[in-house]
Amino acid sequence: MRTNLRSYKDFLAAQDPDELTKSHSHFPRLIENLGKHLTLDAPKRPHIAMPEQRGLGRYQVGLDGACWGALAPEPADKEKTPVAVLDISPGGCRIMCDTTFSPLSLITLELHTSGWRGHAVLLEVVRSQACRVPGKKSFEIGCRIVDSKVVLEAKNEQRHIDDVRRRFEPEGQAHVLHLAAGAGSQIALKALDARGIETTRITSARDILPTLRRERAANAAAPLPDALVCPASLVVKKSPPAWLKNLATEFPTVGVLALAATEAERRKVRLPLLVDHVCLVKQAHEKLLPELEVLVAARSFPPDVSQRGLKILLAAHETRRIRQVQTLLWSEEYHLDHARSYTRALSRIQSQVFDILLLSAGLLSENPADDILELRADYPALTIVIETTDEKSAKSTPPAGADFVLGPMPSRKQFTECLQDAARLCQRRHFSA
Repeated sequence: MRTNLRSYKDFLAAQDPDELTKSHSHFPRLIENLGKHLTLDAPKRPHIAMPEQRGLGRYQVGLDGACWGALAPEPADKEKTPVAVLDISPGGCRIMCDTTFSPLSLITLELHTSGWRGHAVLLEVVRSQACRVPGKKSFEIGCRIVDSKVVLEAKNEQRHIDDVRRRFEPEGQAHVLHLAAGAGSQIALKALDARGIETTRITSARDILPTLRRERAANAAAPLPDALVCPASLVVKKSPPAWLKNLATEFPTVGVLALAATEAERRKVRLPLLVDHVCLVKQAHEKLLPELEVLVAARSFPPDVSQRGLKILLAAHETRRIRQVQTLLWSEEYHLDHARSYTRALSRIQSQVFDILLLSAGLLSENPADDILELRADYPALTIVIETTDEKSAKSTPPAGADFVLGPMPSRKQFTECLQDAARLCQRRHFSA
């Protein structure tokens, strides 16, 4: 797949059907779609250039098509979103349209031309970014090919999310434990009361665990509160307070949402495993309830709704470090891939979906802050963990754009806790999408 390709027939002749089927069972459908175009008198035929220098071989094309949300019934032709397919690979494709799709969303793509319509292909959005096209607003969207199992899992997840949202509707069954202290307590109370959500109010962190224990003892069959809403000042400490640790151990289904008075205070809450969300007080009136819905959906995820194993990309140039991470993860349900340079890591991220990026700070350029911010802008759903060799940096707030910082030579416990935090953040972003 590295030969010079100058025509459709050259392109099709260069493909090994057995190898294509082995690499991805859906890629032959795209090849078949291209073959159909050869037999039709289309006014504009796609141009296929040389493949880009990347692992799976990406071929530039120029095909027309249409797409729609994979979780919804197929709409009428006039309601589908017109797209232009820019390139394809065994793992996915890149399209352009005038509508953006958020990362992790599922879409159905079909290629068509006058008198013929191609097979529908299921895609998951990896990234979406605005692009400059004269005279109109367009978006370039990178996708990977998925099968119907992923769509079925997504539908189950959507049903679970819909059930949670119904709990937070007026006269629903949602129940919130609210620590009424701090600047945002009245705003939070008004938002909860306006929706008619059952609220148990307490005034001190010392009352959290006793209140939950009393409710559990009074009626063991009744559900516990879905979440605790508390001031961020209670959790912004060098080490998590004892009540927060005990809450996670004794009541693992109760989520925690912290209200931050300022942006600086919000950044200090590092969203560890013990805290699910942080909401600014000035945004609580609009965002408190949506974030509670996401929190409860992630916390109450039923075991019969399967989630795909997290995919981790390790970007490090040292063979010893790669082997260390492989050893640390061998017993965990993670899929690990690695790249030895930042450029190769970007190439992997562009062609595949990864949940977590373990990025060695030594691979970044002379302006690492710009690299991380650019990475965050291009891949908002990616959880970024920076591995640093500076012990002082590991104890500070993660740089802008990054989610976590891992210190030099972390122990198994430190590494596992960091990945658990990252996995929880992935889950929250997944439900937010």
